[in-house]
Amino acid sequence: MDVILPEETADISPHDAKVRDIADGDYVRVWSRRGEVVVKARITEEVPPGMVWMAFHFREGCANWLTNPAFDPVTQTAEYKACAVNLEKKI
Repeated sequence: MDVILPEETADISPHDAKVRDIADGDYVRVWSRRGEVVVKARITEEVPPGMVWMAFHFREGCANWLTNPAFDPVTQTAEYKACAVNLEKKI
């Protein structure tokens, strides 16, 4: 896995990158009401505008620090797949 993705990134659309003046490889701060991480931006057409994609298995820059720890009452699993975040270029 480290060969394919050696470190956590925040994957964002070219549109969102342009609006925020973020270049591929820039460090960005990604935050939610629950936490924040600083990771490299990866600009890609694979992510639609208005969304951020992050892996969730890295210890450093862990995307799970941003998510809701509440459990679903039926499945008893935490919601680690989606949460509202914002991001900005780290200067």
